[in-house]
Amino acid sequence: SGHPGIIHGGLTALLFDNTFGWTNFIVAMQSSEVNDLEFVVSETIRHLLNDNKADTSTKKIGFTANLSVNYRKPVAAESAVLITTKLEFMEGRKRKLTGTMVSLPTGVHLADATALFVLPRENQPSWLWRKLLSRFF
Repeated sequence: SGHPGIIHGGLTALLFDNTFGWTNFIVAMQSSEVNDLEFVVSETIRHLLNDNKADTSTKKIGFTANLSVNYRKPVAAESAVLITTKLEFMEGRKRKLTGTMVSLPTGVHLADATALFVLPRENQPSWLWRKLLSRFF
C-alpha cells in the first residue's frame, strides 16, 4: 500500500499496462484479416478464460517496450476508476497507445499514460519467445 487511504502508484501503472495490453490484443485481433467483431469478442473471452485454443500469440500482441504514467491526483483506496485507452498509431512493429484514468462517479482526472508496444520480428523463432516467456510464467 501507499500512504494511508491512497493506493501505491505502482498499482496505477499496473492497471494502465494491463489495460493497454488488452487494447493491444483487441487491435491485433481486429487487424488480423478478421472483420468479424463477434470473432474478436469470442477470442477475447477465450483468452480471459485461458482457453489454449485462443489465438493470443505474442507475435500479434507484442510486448510493452515503454510505459510512462503521469500522476495527477491521488487515487483513493477502495475507490472505483475508469481507464480509457486509444491506439494513437501503428508503424511497422510499433504501436503507441494513450490512456486516462478518472474517478467514478466524479470524473476527476487522476492519471494519464502512454505506452509503446513492440511486436517481435517476423523471422524470430517462436521457440525463443516461449523460452523467454517461460522465465516469467
